[in-house]
Amino acid sequence: MARDWKPEVDLDIASADDVVCAQFPTFAEETPEFLGRGWDNYCILYPSGTAFRLPTRTMGAHAMVCETVVLPQLVGRLGLRIPEPTYFGCPTKTYRYPFMGYRPVAGICADQVSLSLDEELAAAEALGAFLRGLHALPVQDVDGLPLGTLGKADPERLMQKIANRIASLEHLPPADLETVMQALELCRRLAEWAIPSPKRVPIHGDLYPRHVMIEDGRVCGVIDWGDAHAGHPAVDLSLAYTMFGPASREHFWEAYGERLDEGDEALARLRAGMYGVALLAYGLDQDDAVCASLGRRVLGSFEA
Repeated sequence: MARDWKPEVDLDIASADDVVCAQFPTFAEETPEFLGRGWDNYCILYPSGTAFRLPTRTMGAHAMVCETVVLPQLVGRLGLRIPEPTYFGCPTKTYRYPFMGYRPVAGICADQVSLSLDEELAAAEALGAFLRGLHALPVQDVDGLPLGTLGKADPERLMQKIANRIASLEHLPPADLETVMQALELCRRLAEWAIPSPKRVPIHGDLYPRHVMIEDGRVCGVIDWGDAHAGHPAVDLSLAYTMFGPASREHFWEAYGERLDEGDEALARLRAGMYGVALLAYGLDQDDAVCASLGRRVLGSFEA
């Protein structure tokens, strides 16, 4: 299997702590705990309440630079909490990437929470309103916001990523194989239908349930902004299909304030299919049952 999440720099709690304390010695008296690991980063949390995220791949370092520029401009403007950067680490001879310390968003990731129907409806409304606010910001008001260059709204490139990911899957259980092949056929149709409009707004760029935080049954924040850029709103609006069923989805669209046209909706659904395949592949490879389960759920619902 092609593992584009394989780290270029291996970190554990001790080595990450060494990197942080070399530049910020005030943390040397604290013992951090593991906070999380992403496709391109490793996170630790200190008892005093500061989290540090350290890239493990070059792509993650590029994303980190984006966050340090964009996040301070968005704090307090969107109705939900986002990470607030407070420490900015520089590359060194022993650790080659920039890194960031920040006040973390409370709660747990949405893929690890089972919401009641009422809670899911409220979450749909909160996230629809959040994206309405983000997408309404003038691009020129966010200094340093990158232009979209990764093909996130390109149906042909998305379809190629989906096909390559599926081709790399090995030893799938029969039920997963059937789900994946059905998703592949639907994605092919969506790629033909997707005709993106020429919209360009500030977007999160990688919004799916693992980047939505829940506390006491309510959406409280949105994390991992490294892919933020000026791009097509359907990139973010794929969240309607990765996180919500048909009933809650209607509340999402009402809160967002408008429905996508057919070409843009097909793009949002295609991106949801891409997430489903990627999450299933990552979950199976990393023995992450929650991630694999999320991938299966997305692949079973993005057609509606």
